[in-house]
Amino acid sequence: MKRSFFSSMGFYTLVGLVVFYMVFPFYYAMLSSLKSGSHLFEVDYLPRHWEWGNYVAVFQEQPFGTNIFNSVLVAVAVVTLSLL
Repeated sequence: MKRSFFSSMGFYTLVGLVVFYMVFPFYYAMLSSLKSGSHLFEVDYLPRHWEWGNYVAVFQEQPFGTNIFNSVLVAVAVVTLSLL
């Protein structure tokens, strides 16, 4: 029974480490997107001031909406042609 407990505990510890290793880059990317330019180089796990203007700037200063639409259009066309 002890061996079973320790082996399952080791398994779940390993799974937790793998999940952390795989999820951390996405967390860091989201965290970085909520910081202003000058705060990018500060190390903190939650920003003190959330900069939502970065997301607004992506749509106002670049044709991001058009690019996403084009990508969806191409993906739908490729899937449709592949299924036919």
